[in-house]
Amino acid sequence: MKIDTAQNEILRLVRSGAVETVPLQEAVGRISAAPHKCCRPIPHFNYAGMDGYAIANPVVGTELGGELNLKITAELAAGDTVIPRITTGEAVRIMTGAAVPEGADRVVPFEICQEAADRVKIPFSLPSKAFIRRRGSEMKTGRVILRTGERIALCHLAALVANGFAELSVFVQPEVRFFCTGSELVGIDSTPRAGQKIDSNIYLLSHLIHQAGGRPVNLGRVVDSLPDIKRMLVDCQEGAAKKGGQQIIISTGGMGPGKYDLVAKAFTEAGGEIIYNSLAIRPGQSTLLGCLPNLLYFALPGPPPAIATLFPLLITPAILRQQGVRQAKPDRGRAILAEDIKIRKPGLMRLKEARLSHRGSERRVRLAHDLEPSDSLLVIPARRRFLKSGEKVTVYLVSAP
Repeated sequence: MKIDTAQNEILRLVRSGAVETVPLQEAVGRISAAPHKCCRPIPHFNYAGMDGYAIANPVVGTELGGELNLKITAELAAGDTVIPRITTGEAVRIMTGAAVPEGADRVVPFEICQEAADRVKIPFSLPSKAFIRRRGSEMKTGRVILRTGERIALCHLAALVANGFAELSVFVQPEVRFFCTGSELVGIDSTPRAGQKIDSNIYLLSHLIHQAGGRPVNLGRVVDSLPDIKRMLVDCQEGAAKKGGQQIIISTGGMGPGKYDLVAKAFTEAGGEIIYNSLAIRPGQSTLLGCLPNLLYFALPGPPPAIATLFPLLITPAILRQQGVRQAKPDRGRAILAEDIKIRKPGLMRLKEARLSHRGSERRVRLAHDLEPSDSLLVIPARRRFLKSGEKVTVYLVSAP
C-alpha cells in the first residue's frame, strides 16, 4: 500500500475522543473542543498610545499650522476609571494606556508641547485619531479566537483572557499503549550479553507519543512467542473494552518474514482485522495496521530509524485526529536539494531524515547527519538511483524528535 493511501485509511478509522474542561493556565498546547469567539471588543475602550495631552478637535485654521494654547483641566493615568469630558480649548494630561476622555479626538506627545502653569502650548496639531488606540481596533466582537480542533497557543492567551475565558473545553489527551517484542531485548539497567541488546524503543515511543499530544503507557516487553504476543493483544482488547472509546496500541518488532516474526499471525489469531501489512516504502516496509473492537493497532518494525520515520506519518496523525485535529497529516512541500544523493537499492520510495534551511525565500534541504535532529523527511521517488544537487524534491515537514 502507498503511504498516502495508508494515511487516508488511518484517518478514516480514527474516532475523536472525549472532552474535558481545563483552567486556562493549563490549556496551552491542548486542542480546543469548541469554538471561542470574541464577545467584547479589544480594546474595549479608546486609550492613549503615548504620554501626552488629549485634546478636542482644534479650532478652524490650526490644522494647517499655528499654535494652540489650551487649559489643562485634568490628568489621567492608566487604570483611572473616572474619565472627564473635554471640549475645544481644553487639554487633559494623559499617560499611555489611560482611557481617552469623551470629546478628545487625538493625543499630542509631551515632547512637542510646552507646559506652563495650568496651560499647554502645542506648536502644531496632529491628524485626528493620532496616538489613540481605538475601541475594537485589535479585535472586533464576533471574530473567532479559536476554532474547534485548533491547538491552543501562546498567541491566543491575551485575547482569551480579555474575553474572560477562565476555562476552556479541550479534547482529552488519549492514552496510547505500547509494547516491544523481541527475545533479545533487555532493560537499560542490564548488562547485555552477546546476542542481547538494550531496548531503546520504549524511550523513543514514549517521546513520540508525548510529542503528538498523547499519554504514553508502557506495557513492557514480550518475547518472540506466539502465545505471549497473542495474550498481550487479547489483554489490550479487554482493557479497551473496559475503558470505552477507541484505544491506540503500538508494538515494535516481529514484523519481518523470519521464523520468529509472529506479530501478524498473533493479531489475526486474536481476532484482528488487518487493514494493511506492508507499505511501499523504505525504511518501514514491514508494518501493519489492524482493528479489533475499540482498538486501532499499529505494528511497527523494530529498528529505531524505521520507527522515527513511520511514526510522524502514520501514528501522529491518528493521535491528533483523536484530539479533534482536522488537518492531522504532516504538511508536504517542495525544497531544493542541497547535495547529491546516490541510492544503492532503488525500487521502493525512500524516506530520509533531513534538515531544512532557508536562503531568502528559497527552501533548501539536505540529509541529516548522525546524531543530528531532523525536522523533515526527504522523499526519494521509487526507482530513482541518483538525485542531483539543485533539483526540486518533496519533503514532509515534521517536528524534530
